[in-house]
Amino acid sequence: MSFAILNRTCYSISSGDQPLLESNSHELMPFVEQTYADDLNLDFSSMPRRLFATHVSYASLPESVHNSKCKIVYMCRNPKDLFVFAFHFTNKLRLEHMGANSIEEMFDLLCKGVFL
Repeated sequence: MSFAILNRTCYSISSGDQPLLESNSHELMPFVEQTYADDLNLDFSSMPRRLFATHVSYASLPESVHNSKCKIVYMCRNPKDLFVFAFHFTNKLRLEHMGANSIEEMFDLLCKGVFL
C-alpha cells in the first residue's frame, strides 16, 4: 500500500506500466536491513525517495530514527487473517507423512509462539 500511495501520480493505471502489475511489492519496497547489509556505507540521505520495509518493532529502532523527522507508517494484519495465513503456510511446509495441522493444533501453536 505504501508503494502505491507514494507513487500514485508516477504511473497511469490505464497505460499498463504500473510496477505492481508485474512485480511483487517486496521487490519494489526493499527491507532496510537487507539494503544496509548490502552496502554498509550507504548514505540514505542521498536517495530521492526512501521507502523501506522492516520487521523491526518501533521500540527496537535506533534512537537516531526516533529523533529524526522521518515518517513511519505502521501496518499490521488482522490477527484472524494472520492465523488463516499461518495455518495454510505451515501446512504447505509440513512433510506428507506428518499430515496437516488441525485448526485446534495451529491455534495452540500460535498461542505458544511456535509455528511448526
